[in-house]
Amino acid sequence: METPESKPRLRPRISLLSLLLLTAIVALSLALWGESSRRWPLEREIQALRREVGEVAVADPTKMYVQPLDNSVDNRMHFRWRAYVPPGRAGVVTVLVQQPWKNREGYLTMTLDAGDSGFELVTLPAVAGDLWMYSLRSSSTVRRSGSSNPRPPWLGQGGEPVGLTFDDFDPQPGVAEGHEAALMDLAGQSENGEPVRVIVTAKHYPPANLPPSSNSAGHQKLNKNQP
Repeated sequence: METPESKPRLRPRISLLSLLLLTAIVALSLALWGESSRRWPLEREIQALRREVGEVAVADPTKMYVQPLDNSVDNRMHFRWRAYVPPGRAGVVTVLVQQPWKNREGYLTMTLDAGDSGFELVTLPAVAGDLWMYSLRSSSTVRRSGSSNPRPPWLGQGGEPVGLTFDDFDPQPGVAEGHEAALMDLAGQSENGEPVRVIVTAKHYPPANLPPSSNSAGHQKLNKNQP
């Protein structure tokens, strides 16, 4: 009669072929990891060069892409982007200026046609009076909106930023039709210390669904709710 101690113990068996296969898998994994770690810095450098020259990287031609350019110009008074819009589609850029202490909102909209294009948001003094203008421009369109502030609300008397926070968002991974991307959120203070925000967004539209206001070229677009 066999006792439990006399039973043969089961020991795992690893054949030479299995060992070679496991070694090959580990070696391949290490090689792929090493290749990826070398490629990632190169891809970031290529992306930085593309941004420098204003080229938009398009991974999916059915989506809209918007890429910020060098925006550290003129004390945050000049902001630039490049955009790609798919064929047969359109993009709408919206600039929203919020002044809650005045119960006031102003906005500008501009349509981006299909293909590659550039646009910019500029703050500049008006021709007459003590006003400043928010100007949204592309190669074919200019939108201008008057501001009641004697200077951009995030600039102090000496032209230096006052209470300024600035989010310059990374290039969007691709905006699908009907979706919206946040391009910029600029928060500052008026001269009396009240908050002001400037928000820039871009939305991907089929042409038949464009907002009516975006088709009225050359006109100021303001929505003021005065108390």
